[in-house]
Amino acid sequence: TFFEYLDMDTAKKNIPVLNMITVTEEELKRRAEELIHVIESKTDAYTLGIADCKDQVGGGSAPMVRLNGCAVTVSSKDISAERLERFMRKAEIPVIVRVAHDEVLLSVRTIKECEYETIAKALVFAANA
Repeated sequence: TFFEYLDMDTAKKNIPVLNMITVTEEELKRRAEELIHVIESKTDAYTLGIADCKDQVGGGSAPMVRLNGCAVTVSSKDISAERLERFMRKAEIPVIVRVAHDEVLLSVRTIKECEYETIAKALVFAANA
């Protein structure tokens, strides 16, 4: 890991935490739009949107540092956000989310694109539970 830091561009690409905290707001918005597209291709059971949020950098090294972030909001007229959160934790591959203002928040800063399908499947599971 030490040698990765000798070239900051390589470090940002190869060190996951560094990659997450240096991603641009434009890239976060693009990821949110893509995640919505993947979810909508699997289910129409939810109202989806994009909201600005504050992402916490870490609990140990920087507990008070917050970065401007972007989240996909998920709500349903049939399932409360708290209930949806519980169903997502019980999916075949559990998905951990935040709940605020009766919406589930999926902060795209910490979601890899290869995980979008997993999230969509968890939402389908919750809609059919």
